[in-house]
Amino acid sequence: MKRGPMVAIILSCLLLSGCEETEEQRQYKAISAAKDFNMAILDYQHRTSNDDIQGLELATESAQNIVQQQLKTPDEIARLKGDQEMPEVVNVAILAANPIGDGGKAGYIVNTRIQYYPNCYRYVDIVGLKVIPTPSGEWKVDNVKLGEKL
Repeated sequence: MKRGPMVAIILSCLLLSGCEETEEQRQYKAISAAKDFNMAILDYQHRTSNDDIQGLELATESAQNIVQQQLKTPDEIARLKGDQEMPEVVNVAILAANPIGDGGKAGYIVNTRIQYYPNCYRYVDIVGLKVIPTPSGEWKVDNVKLGEKL
């Protein structure tokens, strides 16, 4: 008879302690958010102006403002590319993902290298990002450095 309540208490403790995210899970979510953000904002194949930048929903308002101010317009890229196609992001390599605060609970600094097709380094090739968790559980980009690491 006494086993029932004891088992319930043990199961409750296990469930409660197992619900907290690990540092590896937080890092994975931050890296995924950084990759998705870079793939969307730096792809020029389907953009006609800086008014239709994809991926801004993956960033906080302050990061959205940074991107809109610093990102080259499709016309500027067309002048850079010469006779090549508009650049498409084909890979985002993670150079480093460093935790902020206690085990990444406050976020991560994620530095990335962008690979384009056609392969050309006249576009942004290094991006430094600060990725933070939101109260809703999503991870969003909070700070962006185009062309340099954070």
